[in-house]
Amino acid sequence: MGDQVELLLRRLVEADPEEAVTLCTRLVKGVGEVLRALRAAAVTVDGAIDDH
Repeated sequence: MGDQVELLLRRLVEADPEEAVTLCTRLVKGVGEVLRALRAAAVTVDGAIDDH
């Protein structure tokens, strides 16, 4: 996660197209990691189900 913070704090000077794509990919990956960490964990519910 430290790399993503560093990338956000710095500017790319005369960026090559490949560098911009790499930056976007890293940012999207970082956002995905944060969202995955915030998701609630699955909980097993042990109980009876009444089907009519």
